[in-house]
Amino acid sequence: MASCEIINCPKTEDAARKVWAEDFGPLLYEYLEREELRTGETHMVDVRGFMMAWEQNGIRVILARDKGEPCGFMITNTYMPLFNPFPVMIVDKWMSDNEETERDLFEYLDTIIKMTGITHVHVATHDGQRLPEWVNTVPSDSYLMKRLEV
Repeated sequence: MASCEIINCPKTEDAARKVWAEDFGPLLYEYLEREELRTGETHMVDVRGFMMAWEQNGIRVILARDKGEPCGFMITNTYMPLFNPFPVMIVDKWMSDNEETERDLFEYLDTIIKMTGITHVHVATHDGQRLPEWVNTVPSDSYLMKRLEV
């Protein structure tokens, strides 16, 4: 069983080094490499934009650890939609190497979401990132987004 925590945007050089070199960074870059192999396209992070959004709490990073070692993550993005008076959270990316850690990440999200005032959570899925069957969804208000060829 993995323990999960929200990791805050690092404020010092040492904290940033730990986050990017030891904790979250290696997992994120592994995820990006997997996506590059899956899609045949380059995947990368706009570090400046990511850090600005993270610093303003628009992005939240949940890190899973097993015996103290990072083993999974979930990146969420919170925003105010045009047609909804409440903040919405998007679960943009997540990665774990096993179903148990994936369950721990989603259960942690469920726990913290109840304390945030967020009333809608949307999940980005694709062939490389499928929503587990046991995660409850709202069929009457779910969306399907497709990427257009450009």
